[in-house]
Formats: sequence, structure tokens, C-alpha cells
Amino acid sequence: MPEEPRPPAMIVPGAPGVDQAQTTLRLAYARAAFLTTGNLESIVPRPIVRDSWRRCRDSQVDVLRQIAAPGVSSDDQLAHLRASSAALMAAARPVLKRISEALADIGYVVAIGDIGARLLEICGRPDMLRQLARRNFLPGSDWSETVAGTNAIGTALATGRVVQLTAAEHYCEGWQDVTCTSAPIRSPTTGALLGALDITGDYRLARPFLATYLAAAARAIEQNLGDSGALPAAQRLWPGHTVVATETISTEQRRTRLAERLAVAAGMISASLNPATTAARIAEHAALVLEAHWAAVYRFDDEGVAQIAAQHGPWPPGQIVPEALGGEIAALRDWGEPALIAELPRASRALPAGARSAALLPLMAPHGLRGAMLVLRPARGLWHADDVRAGLTLAAQAATALENADLVAQLQEQHRQTQAMNTLGSLLGSMVDPYLHSELIIDMIVDLTGFDYGAALCFAPSASAPCRATYSAGLRALGLHAEAVVATLRCMAVAAISARDDVVGGDGSARGGVCDLIASYLDLSSGPCVLVVGRKQHRAGSANDHALLKLIGQQLALTLRRSGLVRAVGEQEGLIAADQLKSDFLAAISHDLRSPLTALRATVESLIDRRHSFPPAEHEGMLLHVGRQVGRISRLIDQMLDLSQIEAGIFRIDHDWTDLGVLIDDTICAFARLDQGHPISPRLAADLPLQYIDPDRITQVLWNLLENAAKYSPAAAPITVAAHATPSGTVIDVADRGPGVPEDQREQIFGHFYRMPKDRRARVPGSGLGLAICRGIIRAHGGDIWVESRAGGGSLFRLCLPPPPAEPAAIEEVISDELCPPRTGD
Repeated sequence: MPEEPRPPAMIVPGAPGVDQAQTTLRLAYARAAFLTTGNLESIVPRPIVRDSWRRCRDSQVDVLRQIAAPGVSSDDQLAHLRASSAALMAAARPVLKRISEALADIGYVVAIGDIGARLLEICGRPDMLRQLARRNFLPGSDWSETVAGTNAIGTALATGRVVQLTAAEHYCEGWQDVTCTSAPIRSPTTGALLGALDITGDYRLARPFLATYLAAAARAIEQNLGDSGALPAAQRLWPGHTVVATETISTEQRRTRLAERLAVAAGMISASLNPATTAARIAEHAALVLEAHWAAVYRFDDEGVAQIAAQHGPWPPGQIVPEALGGEIAALRDWGEPALIAELPRASRALPAGARSAALLPLMAPHGLRGAMLVLRPARGLWHADDVRAGLTLAAQAATALENADLVAQLQEQHRQTQAMNTLGSLLGSMVDPYLHSELIIDMIVDLTGFDYGAALCFAPSASAPCRATYSAGLRALGLHAEAVVATLRCMAVAAISARDDVVGGDGSARGGVCDLIASYLDLSSGPCVLVVGRKQHRAGSANDHALLKLIGQQLALTLRRSGLVRAVGEQEGLIAADQLKSDFLAAISHDLRSPLTALRATVESLIDRRHSFPPAEHEGMLLHVGRQVGRISRLIDQMLDLSQIEAGIFRIDHDWTDLGVLIDDTICAFARLDQGHPISPRLAADLPLQYIDPDRITQVLWNLLENAAKYSPAAAPITVAAHATPSGTVIDVADRGPGVPEDQREQIFGHFYRMPKDRRARVPGSGLGLAICRGIIRAHGGDIWVESRAGGGSLFRLCLPPPPAEPAAIEEVISDELCPPRTGD
């Protein structure tokens, strides 16, 4: 049996559970199919949209239109158009103003059009007006269906119904990214169409409540056009919108008016997504809908205590929940029971003086109680059943709006917390050692949490006082609070510290500039730590603040632990490297000591065994050999002693005025007598100044550099020694033609016991002490030494000595005064 064809799916934008982006895409497919084939098979829009598309096709409307056609051609014609609709504009202006104030910040633009769908007046946010002006959404533009295609104004006037369109429901290309809602305006006497009221915004702002909201607003304009001035007992819902007093109208009229006010109130309350603004609008519209003088909205905190969220009307000063309603509020909180009070006590604290009757209604949302709504009237007596029904309906709508606002606020808070954690995580992740940037971290945490002050107090294990503390201004008296957190091993929040009068006064004000303290405990391997933030002025606490600080504390603790592990790994690697250097040093020292000791032992044994048979010349030569080996051992021991003194910071420099040129020449001549295999060419400037140095230590440095140059240079390769004066000091260069030093090892060769790998492999003699001692000597003089590559191959060791501090005579006079102070008396 063949399957019966299923009816096409209908697209309803803004329906509950409908994804806006998916709906927009399906509408675009349906519109493209209609424009191509003229048929709507699998997907169809709403009947009002489908019928409008067909009228536009029959009227041959340009589907590619991007801007609206002008309805007038000059300013005079626009003025005439407005003059012909002067009564409509006068009645609409107060309503336009009120709608614009309520919805402009959200992104809507409000407009009024005449019977020909020509715009008379537009108001809204300037940036949105400019954006829509690019499509000629301006006074005088023609938005009739036969010209601008399917659009809310033209379709509302064509059908006489409230119309809401979004995205691809519009016929022309130019309006595919907007949503429009329009309500027709009729004559209050004849019922004839006079124009349309319109709200336009981005297509993502499509909201179902706008249709009801705009219908009520259009009714307000109709009343302003008709009999509003003939009602002396009327009360104003907003400027231009009148509410007829209940004693002058019939029950049917009363219910109609209540329905209208409820529709307006629902739209206004739902338009806000801020909890505080939503609560204020609930209070305002509760008073307006129920014709009351006072209204208030209460919210319950985590402990079930009622807190005033908003008030409307002249309430007594001070944010205090009325004591006379304590039992009713508790019953409402526990059981959701409303309360109607026909007569209030005359001397009720925190109630307006003229309040005589009250209605306390629960704000019960789908996911639980959101608070309570209190409405007060100056007249005693039972509340009318219609008023009670209207109040409960408004309370249900208000609770849903309040729940939505709370959800948005929670999402915003979660977004803020996520951003704060990401920002802090990026900052902490970029730091090698967070302890070195503790003040920056505290300032960042204070800024991210919205507090004014912050501190981090770190304790050693089993200690009662902080061993390390980082404060921002105003938090230096938090020792007791930090100790309390460490003692309890948990997070805790306080609003005042009465035990510390220098921090918080008895009235809760911050004498020392701090209150509303929140502390978070950090468990670190080095000991406990407490993170504390505080405010300058008292403000109602939030669980989100506590939760955010706890998350930040956990993130900070993880970062500090990671930093400790990285530091431990680095220290371990340093110990391993030091141990390796020690092993290499011991091996080198053992080799360097073994060689002269072996030669010395062999020579001494020969002298003992053949002491009577040696010729005098050979005997003298062997003694000289013994002296050389002893000197070699002595130099090695001296190097070790020098290095230990440099490391201990007790290396002694015996300054004296020295002719540096003569010192360098003497050192070169002495070295050349011992090493005949490398010619040494001195290049000394003639203007070298006298230097206030230790001549023996500088000679030791030059000798070591010459030894290294001869050791690593090929046979007969020249060695160059140059010296010249500069404004910043005297520079001495020792250059060779050896293999050079790789760039990544040019700093390491000045380390203790360091030898290049290739030298260790080639068993080149050396202890790895010489260059470390050279750097220690030069830096003890206030200079520095480093190595560079030499053009043409080889190494260039450059040392720089600082300029002499003063003239020699002045230095000697100072030294004489220090050693032999003048006598001041007998």
C-alpha cells in the first residue's frame, strides 16, 4: 500500500525550542525554492508569510531590492505628509518615547508609519539608526507591500494584523538580516486603519513577546486618539497611556484593561536581562497593573533571609524588610503561599505610612522560587478576584523573566571567571619563578576578582607567623585571620574582623581601609599559604566571589608546586653537573699531580742510587728537573687555593701603581725564554696609562693566557699581545691561531673545572682552573674578560681593566691616612 504523502513542515520562528540559526537557514531554502519554482513543497513558511510572498510575486516586486523606495521627494512633501497625520503623531510620540527608552539599548529601532506605509518618525540608538539609514529606513520612505515586498509594516497594513517577520521571511534581498514587528493602529471611533507601529532590529533579536507588547502599545495610541481626555479619574500607565479607574467601568472593561496592562508589563519585564533592572521593572509594573501606590521585590539569599531587590513608590528610608510581614514572608519562602492582607497595622516599621492593605505573591519560576512581590494600597479591604488573578499572572511572568535574567547573569559571571582564570593562567604560565613576581600576581588577582586589596601569607611548616608575605596597600594587619585559615585548613569568608580594631571598626566600617575579607587556603609542599582579598567599602557578599578565589587559589597552588618541581629539577641537574665537574676535576688533578710526582720520584731515586757516580753537570741537571716538577706542583696547588678564595669572596688584591707596558713586556720576555716554539709579537700603544693594579696577579693572568695560546696553537704559529687605552679602561688582547672556541662554549670555559669535550677526548693536559682564576682576578680589579673569534681563525682573549681612580699622589695620600691616621691629641 503506497505511503500517503506527509504534509509539508511549517517554519515558525521564535517558537519554543527552535534554534534561531537553523530556522533562518530553512527559511532561506524555502524562499529560494519559492523564487525559483513558485512552489512550496517540503518546507513552507507561516500562512501570513506565504500569502504575502504570493501577493508580492503577483505585484512583480523586485526581489533584488536592497533599499526602500522614497515615498516623498522633498522636505516640503515630508512636512505635508506629517501634517496630514498630525493627530496620529501626537498620540504616538509619548508611546514611541517610552518604547525607545525601554528597548533602544537592546538594539531596536521604533517607528510610526501612516496608512500608506510611509514612515513618519523614527527613534532609537544612533548607531542602529545609521545602520538602517543605509537601506533608506528614513522618514518618508515607502514600506508598502507592493513596493518593499514582504515586510512587517506593509504586511500589517495589508492584513490588519500584528505581524512579526525575521530574516528570510522578508521577500526582498535587502531585509534578510533584520527582524521587524508591526501592529496596525485603528481609529477608536470607526475602526479604520490609520497607520502602523513598528520595532526593527537585528534578526537575532527576534522575540515572541514583542507582538503582544506592540499590540498593547498600539492600543495605547488608539486610546490617546480617542476618549482618554474624557476620563477624569484615569491613572497613567506611561505618558500617553491611560488606565481607567475601576469604579467607573464595567467588569468586562476592567478585565480588558487588566489584560492590556499585563501584556505591556510582560513585554517590559522580559526585555531586560539584568537581574537588578528586571526586579525594578517588576516592582514598577506591579504597582501600575494593580493600581497600587507601593510595590517591592524581595530575593532570598543562601540562608533564606529576604533581601530587598527593588522598590517602587515613596518607601521609608533604609532597606529593611517589614517586620509585620515576617510570618507571611517565611510561609511564602517555605511553602510558596501567597498572602492577602485586608488591613495592615498602622505603626508597621519599614512600611509606608499610608499603606493599609497588602498582597504578597510568590515569584515561582519553572525551576524554583525566585523571590516575592509585595504590593501595597492605601485603601483597606479585600482584594478583588480579578486583581488577584492579574497579580498571580504577573508574578508568574515576572518569575520567569527573573529566572532568565539570573541565568544570563550566571553565564556572564562564568564567562568573567573563565576569562579571569585564562588571564591568570597565561600570566602564571609565562613565569619561570612566580615567587619573584609575587606583587604582580597579587595585583592581577585583585584586579580580576574586582576587590581592592590582596595579600599572600606563606607559613613555614609548624610555624604560627608568616615567613614570607606579599601585601597590597592596606592589608598588613591580617596575621590572625591568616592563622585562622591555616588552623582550620579550609576556605573561610568574613565580613568584619572585630578583634582587630585597627582593621575593622565595631560598626563594620573599614578603619584601616579593609572589609569584606575572603581568604583561601593553599596547600604547598614548602608549607601552607593563605591568599586574602578585601574591599574598601562593605558590600553584600557573593558565593561567586568565594568560588572564584578558591579556583584562583587552586590554580596558584598548582603553579607554585610546578615551579617548585622545576626548581628542584634544575637544582638536581645542577648537582649532577657539579658532580660531573668534580669528577673531571679530580681526574685532571690526579693526572696533573701524577706526572710531576712520577718524574720527581724517578729523579730522586736515581740521585739516591747513583749519588757517588753522577758527574757534577748531570747531577745539577737532575736537581733542576726536580725543581721544575716541584714548581709545577706548587703552581697547581696555588691555583686551587686561589679558586677557593675567589669562591669564598676573600680573594686578596694588593694594588700598586704599575707601568702596564713594562709589565706586559717583562711577562712576554719571561715566557719567550721558556717557550721557543711560538713567536710573540707585542703591539702596545705608547700612551698606556699607569694602572692601580696587583702586578703579580695581572702577570699571572697574562702568563695563563700565553700558556693556553701556546698549548692550542700549531707549532711556530705566532701569538699576538696588544694593549691600548679607551675612555672606559685599558684593553689587553691575547690572540692565537688555534682551533678557536665554539660560540656555545665561550662562557662555559670560564667556569670552574670546565674543559671542552674535544680536549678531554684528546687528553690535552689541564685542570680547568686557569680561566676561572683569570676571570676572578680581573673581576676583583673591577674589569672583565671574555673570548671572541679571531678573523682568519683562532681565538682572541680580551680583558678590560677599569681606568685608574685618581692621580697616584692622591691615592697614596689616602692610603697613608688610612694606615696612619693623624693624632688628634696628646
